[in-house]
Amino acid sequence: MYALRVSRLRRHQGKIDEALVASEAALTRGTTTLPVIVERVYVLLAKQDYAAARDLTAKYPSLLGPM
Repeated sequence: MYALRVSRLRRHQGKIDEALVASEAALTRGTTTLPVIVERVYVLLAKQDYAAARDLTAKYPSLLGPM
């Protein structure tokens, strides 16, 4: 959860590269939850890596549900 909060803070501060590292840590080291996936997608979209964001959402269809 700490890495998720750091990622969100860095994204809001405009430090996208640092947010990318923190969101990757939250995704790989912690439990994969909806907030982690959504934050990672937001960071990838801010980085303009649309293919990676699309692939990530396709990887967890049951977790995202109707979103």
